[in-house]
Amino acid sequence: MKKILWLCNVVIPEFADEYNIKKKPFGGWISGMYRELKKNNDIEISFVFPICDEDKLRDGVRDGSHFFSFHNIYPSYIISEEHIHRFCDILEQYKPDVVQIWGSEYAWCLEMIEACDRLGYIDRVLIYIQGIVSLCAIHYCANLPERYRVEELIGEMPNTIKEGYERFLLQGKNEAEALKKVKYVIGRTEWDRAFIMTTNPQIVYSYCREILREEFYEQRGSWSYRECEPYRIFVSQANYPLKGFHYLLWALPFVIESFPAVRVYVAGRNLMKTTYGVYIRGEIDRLKLNDIISFLDILNPEEMIEQYKKANVFVSASSIENSSNSVCEAMLIGTPVVASYVGGIPSIVEHRKNGLLYPETDINMLAFLICNYFSDRQLCENISTNAVKKAGEFVSKDGALSDVLSVYDKISHS
Repeated sequence: MKKILWLCNVVIPEFADEYNIKKKPFGGWISGMYRELKKNNDIEISFVFPICDEDKLRDGVRDGSHFFSFHNIYPSYIISEEHIHRFCDILEQYKPDVVQIWGSEYAWCLEMIEACDRLGYIDRVLIYIQGIVSLCAIHYCANLPERYRVEELIGEMPNTIKEGYERFLLQGKNEAEALKKVKYVIGRTEWDRAFIMTTNPQIVYSYCREILREEFYEQRGSWSYRECEPYRIFVSQANYPLKGFHYLLWALPFVIESFPAVRVYVAGRNLMKTTYGVYIRGEIDRLKLNDIISFLDILNPEEMIEQYKKANVFVSASSIENSSNSVCEAMLIGTPVVASYVGGIPSIVEHRKNGLLYPETDINMLAFLICNYFSDRQLCENISTNAVKKAGEFVSKDGALSDVLSVYDKISHS
């Protein structure tokens, strides 16, 4: 039996009860892969989770899977010798055949690599690319006015745009160092492969499809033009500049000229508690969009599916993305997608076949494509049908399982 140790950025819902924390709808691709791998008797998956509350730190076994925790008290870019020692302890206890790190974004990726290097596990380390934080840093501010990038707008307000940008830069330096030390990486887009191979040409890059949350497979192809709400736009998150919500705001006046009944519904964290949120509120007021925009907060999978099905159009206006889960979710449900042509998106969306693409900063084109959907039922239905097919291939559970098992076999026999 192969023993696979996963280092995660979040506690997945399956283990939330073990730490007495609220289940959160994050890391669905981790849960999805775990669900599929549990069907394989030749694989044992165990976990390492970051925990903020020291009183909740614990290790144990659940459903045949070991779980370990470490105290997450340092900023996301600070390398901690305490964490390295903790990871060394876990490695010595568990003795894994493969150490898979979910994402290169946080300092603990490099910390785990250092622990593996010290104990002779470095050739068993596999980084699963999620986003690429060093490139996200470059695109973080997404053409916001300069004063919002460098100034705090009100008093001691936390989560300023400048702080977010600088945090991404520091995380990116750790990410680059981590990628230069490992031998194996898995990704799924031409964009992430290009970055990996130019960062470290010696890396063995493997393609691995992603798995969504189970509820989205159950509702595959359930979007219907007849049942959606005409002129309704859904946005899955807008809590920091990189997600590009301001681009959509700038495009809406052009949409309103032809379709005054347009409405926009936005899921995700409360962005109004951030400097970016102050900017967004100002733009909504300036553009007189208060009656058009509704904020829905964080939604569970069932609530997200409801929004995808209600929407006439799903918009992803990000300044950078890799394999956007929200775009994949929308496509699997069948919701017509408009997305910015950035990062790995072209590996998922083919313009005018299974979605519509526009240059990131071209708000006129964004508005035009939204109006295309609003005015053309046949376009919506054709795109929807093709999107369901494409997403079904890109997030195939059987395909993803086959992909990752092949990589595990390669590493464990190297």
